[in-house]
Amino acid sequence: MMKKIDDKSIQLVFTSPPYLASIRDDNHKYPGAKDIIKDNQSVEEYVAWSVEMFKEYNRILKDDGVVAYNMSYTTFNPMLPYMVIEAIRKETGFEIADTAVWKKKNCVPLSGHPNRLTRICEFVYIFVKKERLKDFSACKEVKSISRTGQKYFKTYYNFIETKNNDGKIEGHAATFSSDFASYFIDIYSCVGDLVLDNFMGTGTTGVAALIGGRNYIGIDLIDDYIKVARERIKQVEDRLEVSTTPRLSATTKNQISMF
Repeated sequence: MMKKIDDKSIQLVFTSPPYLASIRDDNHKYPGAKDIIKDNQSVEEYVAWSVEMFKEYNRILKDDGVVAYNMSYTTFNPMLPYMVIEAIRKETGFEIADTAVWKKKNCVPLSGHPNRLTRICEFVYIFVKKERLKDFSACKEVKSISRTGQKYFKTYYNFIETKNNDGKIEGHAATFSSDFASYFIDIYSCVGDLVLDNFMGTGTTGVAALIGGRNYIGIDLIDDYIKVARERIKQVEDRLEVSTTPRLSATTKNQISMF
């Protein structure tokens, strides 16, 4: 589906891929879609898959755009995020510009593990095109301007504490909250910009984008998730009386698209 998106049309990619965490036979992170979502491939396959995705991001992202990529480690593959990041740096046109820490309200594993820390934090890696590392776009709120014209901005910490999600979704155990999504949408896009989540799941990024006055593209594989996402987004549209239709590309209009 990303191949249908116009070149350099996306201001922000905000997404969270599968973490290669479903090592168990029951694919426990996605019980409602365990036969569709592939989350148990080899580390080498996962890294190569991630690189190919970022190559497509490089095409569709505006030159000054941002990829805010929520990815955490697991007890199965604690090195995986670092392997993915290094492969992306070496094989695509992206560089890390920032890293944010997300502290959740509750977490796993519980205290029964003999030698691992309980993972209450996850990470959001801020990727930008290497040539724009010093001047990529942000929409930070200006708090004051000095007599010399120096702008002083609202403080945006790289530590965010929000609830885990907007409520339990049956069949999907890996959702995040709209407050969490809004934090990054507010910083790295402006009103009217186009935001992409190519792992849209149950629609949280679309909800946050609408609330923030952004357009969005959502892509997901799972019909059941798409149905939930459409319902959630419709509720927000009705509440905000939004009349515009989110875009898939210049020629196609869909709220949530699947491949």
